[in-house]
Amino acid sequence: QTGVMQSSEQLNPTFLLENAGRYTVILYASNCGTDTDTAYVDVLPSPELRFSHRPFVCVGQSIDFINNSPNISGSQWNFGDGSRSINTTSARHTYDSAGTYWVKLRVLSQLNNCPAEDSSQVLVIGNPKASFTTNRTSGCFPLRVDFSNISRGSGNLQSVWNFGDGSSSSTSANPSHTFDRPGNYVVKLTVYDQDSCFADTSLLNIFVHDHPRSQFSFAAKNYCIRH
Repeated sequence: QTGVMQSSEQLNPTFLLENAGRYTVILYASNCGTDTDTAYVDVLPSPELRFSHRPFVCVGQSIDFINNSPNISGSQWNFGDGSRSINTTSARHTYDSAGTYWVKLRVLSQLNNCPAEDSSQVLVIGNPKASFTTNRTSGCFPLRVDFSNISRGSGNLQSVWNFGDGSSSSTSANPSHTFDRPGNYVVKLTVYDQDSCFADTSLLNIFVHDHPRSQFSFAAKNYCIRH
């Protein structure tokens, strides 16, 4: 390095050298005369650290961390949830809880064994929970049923309804449907969040009854009084 980088009048100073290279350290002493002493410090370069990953992942789904760092001899991963991976160039991990996690990667240079460390943030999204209610669960046909979607999850939820009667599915948040024939129909709601994390499926039975039909018979058409 050229020029005076740092100086100090302390007896035992400390300097932070942030760039690789050879540094000349000169000590000047003076009282009854002057004297100098010179030493050289070689600062070795840290490895170039690069890694990439998806910005978010769903709970229970694996996420890959790709290590693109050149000329390294070892890698240590810290996934931010108490889990670690040692001596794995690239890593795969699964998070069990929703939240924001800082992932840290520490590598060693293949040339001089110098370390480098960097971190990156991962958003882990909780799976939405599918649930719904209705204004009625049974009645005579044609039976109109109003469905209320009470699913929980982050962001805008996307819903797919299957009414179990052979009709087309619905993507409305709170649909209404008319059952035209008697039967026991299983209505199924599947919910996805805006990041396509799959939820479970909620089921409910709708009982559609036929109309009553009055009918009776008797043994004879003519009867005597009091007999």
